Amino acid sequence: MLHGVHGTLAFAPGHVAVLGMGGEIGQMGGREERERLYYPEWAVEYVLKVLDELKDYEKIFLFATPPAHRDWEKGSQALTTLINTFAPSLVVVDAPHRHHAEVGTSLVVAPGRLSEGDFSIVDLRSRKIEAGNVR
Repeated sequence: MLHGVHGTLAFAPGHVAVLGMGGEIGQMGGREERERLYYPEWAVEYVLKVLDELKDYEKIFLFATPPAHRDWEKGSQALTTLINTFAPSLVVVDAPHRHHAEVGTSLVVAPGRLSEGDFSIVDLRSRKIEAGNVR
């Protein structure tokens, strides 16, 4: 079964909560949903307040914007703070190139562009990532 998690959450088997937010996340201005998807950091923080009720769940975050980190050119400090606060096992982000890093205790993975044939397989138990390309 497939669930959308934009601005909300879905539960996966094994006591896992998957939460996400599409679009660019930044510090300036208000929401923009007509020309492009853009959300201010406070809006993401508000949407993810439900995490306060899910302390016993393993968490996976899905974001179109990477967190602020030395390995990504543009990133959201609010996402870095949320990752450090809620310590999800995995954070999947959009980035132009395949990459992974650790933010706090969380594994952050940019799997690459599926349109380019890129993919990544993540084993959360061993924290190993297998990257591949179907072309």
